Amino acid sequence: MPVGTTSTPPDINRTPGPGSGVLRVYLLYALSGFVSLGYQVAWFRIVADRFGSTNLTFALVVRNVIGGLGVGAMACRRLSHWLAGTTGIRDRLRLYGLIELLVSLAVLLTFAAATLPPDLWGDFPYHLAGGVWQPNAVYQLSQIVITMACVFVPSFFMGVTFPLLCDVYRGIGGSPRFPSALYAWNTMGACGGVLACLFIFLPWIGHMRMLWLLAGGNLAIGIVFLTWGGAPRTDDTPPVPASPDTPARAKGFLFMAAVLSGLLAGALEGDMFKRIDFISSGDSAVMALISFWAILAIFLASWSVRVTRTLDLSRIKIAWVAGFIVYAAAWQFEGVIRHGFWLLESRSQFEPEIVQVGFYGGFLGSLFNTMLFVGLFVFPAYFCVSLLLPWVCNRFQGLHRHLGLAYGVNTLAFCAGLIGFTMVAPRVSVFYSLKLIMVLFGITVVLLLVSRESRPVKPWHIGAAITAMAVGCLLTPRGFDRHYMIPGNIAATSPVRALRSNGAHTTYVVAAPEGDYLFFERHPMSGAVMPFSAYMRLMAHMPLLAHPDPKRALLICYGVGMTASAIAAHDSIEAIDVVELNENVIETAPEFALQTGSVHLDPRVRFIIGDGRNFLAMTGDRYDLVTSEPPPPMQAGTYRLYTREYYQQVLARLKPNGMMTQWLPSYQMPVEAAELVIRTFIDVFDHALIFTGGDREFILMGSPDPIDLRTLERRFHEQPTVNADLRRLGIRSPLAMFARIIHGDAALRRRFADGPVIGDMHNELEFLFRDPRQPEVLTYAPLEVLGDIDADNLACGDELRDVLAHFGRLRYHVPTFPVAMLLTTHQPAEGNLQLADIDWEQVTAHLERFAKLRGAGRVEQAERALRDALAIAGEQPQVLLRLATLQMRAGRWAAAEQTLRRFMQIEPGDAVGHRMLGATFARQGRGEQALAAMTAAVESDPYSPEARLALGRILIRQGQTQDGIANLKEAVKLAPDNEEMQRALRVARPRER
Repeated sequence: MPVGTTSTPPDINRTPGPGSGVLRVYLLYALSGFVSLGYQVAWFRIVADRFGSTNLTFALVVRNVIGGLGVGAMACRRLSHWLAGTTGIRDRLRLYGLIELLVSLAVLLTFAAATLPPDLWGDFPYHLAGGVWQPNAVYQLSQIVITMACVFVPSFFMGVTFPLLCDVYRGIGGSPRFPSALYAWNTMGACGGVLACLFIFLPWIGHMRMLWLLAGGNLAIGIVFLTWGGAPRTDDTPPVPASPDTPARAKGFLFMAAVLSGLLAGALEGDMFKRIDFISSGDSAVMALISFWAILAIFLASWSVRVTRTLDLSRIKIAWVAGFIVYAAAWQFEGVIRHGFWLLESRSQFEPEIVQVGFYGGFLGSLFNTMLFVGLFVFPAYFCVSLLLPWVCNRFQGLHRHLGLAYGVNTLAFCAGLIGFTMVAPRVSVFYSLKLIMVLFGITVVLLLVSRESRPVKPWHIGAAITAMAVGCLLTPRGFDRHYMIPGNIAATSPVRALRSNGAHTTYVVAAPEGDYLFFERHPMSGAVMPFSAYMRLMAHMPLLAHPDPKRALLICYGVGMTASAIAAHDSIEAIDVVELNENVIETAPEFALQTGSVHLDPRVRFIIGDGRNFLAMTGDRYDLVTSEPPPPMQAGTYRLYTREYYQQVLARLKPNGMMTQWLPSYQMPVEAAELVIRTFIDVFDHALIFTGGDREFILMGSPDPIDLRTLERRFHEQPTVNADLRRLGIRSPLAMFARIIHGDAALRRRFADGPVIGDMHNELEFLFRDPRQPEVLTYAPLEVLGDIDADNLACGDELRDVLAHFGRLRYHVPTFPVAMLLTTHQPAEGNLQLADIDWEQVTAHLERFAKLRGAGRVEQAERALRDALAIAGEQPQVLLRLATLQMRAGRWAAAEQTLRRFMQIEPGDAVGHRMLGATFARQGRGEQALAAMTAAVESDPYSPEARLALGRILIRQGQTQDGIANLKEAVKLAPDNEEMQRALRVARPRER
């Protein structure tokens, strides 16, 4: 039936009572909005559980929800006629009740899909393309079909409801404003649904039970309407004639306005997701709050159109202009607003690394501040733009037109705008997308301003707008833009290369002075720099050395390849599976080839594009090591890699003696979140410990079998490649590995065993916020550690006991040992901890000052900083060694000798001290003492290539050529990639007999 016809089929009559029960309709439709938004919250999690948190997952849910709503709205008239004819239901409110029942029945498809076995498509549904294993077409097609069944079908029936209810009251007195009122009630319910689902239902009952509850809500609404009915008769209330200022040709303008409203609203919401994710590092709470503010804006805009009779088209046009100005101004001053919030929370005092590097955990420190910050950017512009659709619906209602087509094209336009600015434009780059939205916003505002309801839409207006948008797409800069960076951030001041984007994320490499970082949007996700490379490599070395014979390893999340490179250094490893969600990360791997030894070309490595959880659910392979270094736990969606179900999946894929390591950046997490992660980990793994990979980059290590550190001690020097890699990290002995342990298994269970854990059905991390002033989640009790790891049965046990009981020595063997841990230590009753009571923060401040002054070439001031640190506590081997190094570089050999003798009194068996002391003897012409010191260095650490090199050189100088060359050969064997050692051997070889 053509648009504009006001009659209804003869078999659909409205029951008596014009306008009766409208309040009941409003209230129940608000409940329907509550349920509908709840479904979306649940679907995002359920589809991710089924197919993994891939880029395709987000696109599937968004397209099917919004596409289903749009198609359902457009099919409303025909479907309602068909249902009425098929069922014989004559009351349209009862027909609406039937639609709500169909929604609840369609939702049951989601539960049916959940029963499908994960390996339905085989245990490896991937194909090789360009050296990377990609999901098969059949597997991806099945995802699309299943998601359409679970999401599109119920969304289709939901899309029918709004135009159907508007049609029920079309032609009733006072009904021209009914659509805006109905839309306001529905969005008010949706707003409440977002809050209730996120803050109440998800934490309490999880998303699957919540889905049952929501389906029950739809069922209840359907039963109420089927039972009561009560639609008014059109016979009693003849249609109100169209007013003279709304001729038939106004339909063209109204349809165009509906498309403009949907397109811009969808594009704006997509841009808000991208833009706020860009500045907040994907905080879970932030993403949810964007939806809340957008829905609240729609509700208040609809209500304003309903109650404000003077809100005509001319004022809505002004509002659109105001929305453009407000949105542009808000983002122009984003840095000022953000800094204001940081000052409010005193973050600049606690976290200077926010500006310099960009690592920080949790964007703001409270839900209220985060909500306010997001609202400042989302609400004003979205409110202005959202005024147009309810006005358009009112006008169609006043013209006695069915709203199905107009509402449908609006929804489909919304879908196009949302996908355009969450996937299509960002596929060029996020910088391109953030600029292009302003082009679209400006063009739509101008097109609305030049159009009139009383005149037909001029085709050249639309053609000019499309042409302008096409030109804007071509001329908008596509590359990296430093203006979007925080001033002072390394990405704003350092060279950038290898920019790539896949729609979900824009990645690029920042060449900072200290090394290369891999950035996602505005934040570094990984880096080939210390101390970050240290923890990434130790995630592999610690468990692999503790395993008697590791063969296969699984790495979930590749980063820059540091962990993969460390795994590949172990000769016994035969296969390394790398599961990475973002193909850009794999494509960027060659940029870090120098730092990773081109591990991406290692024939043992198999790259698999996909979700780690999904891979574990399907694969039949078993591993000796599974290591997981996902994005920070507080990021949206990442919690799935910290749940009990995930750890159980890993446990099921481990071989006997297999181990798992999990990154735990406590400084990026609220205390409660870190406790939850630790508790969940030890709940699954019967044996666990936690160690520092460097400062507060903690690593959880777990196994179903006892972790035998004696195996690590025995195997530590077996493989030269592993030994060389550890020495680059400053780890020269098993003792230096054991000294990194913060808690053994017993201590972890005493502290964290009781309490809730993280589960797939809940996201306990989503609304936790980190306050940098909170106490540390971990404490340090060194004597307790000795007992937990059974130090008495270690060959180095006695020395380890001495090192852990002397914090100066501990900081020498583990230079990056977290100062925060030292500050939590309490002197035991026997009082046998040395340097436990000094101000380690002040010592650290002096050492940081030393590093800056030395880098600036101000040697005297740098030495003064070291002496200030020694004034706090003299028995600091780390500081003494740095002071001796300064003195040796200045040629002050006697002073260096005295400093090194102080060092040797604290570390009498240290090879570095012996070697440096030998160098001072040699420079002072004391050859015999130099030879004795160099010999002692090799005896203390026969695996030290530096000690072998120094001994070889001095032996050759003293005429012991053969012994000297033998030591040089050993040095080259221990460090085959070291050019200095190879050159020394080449120079000495002509003297060899």
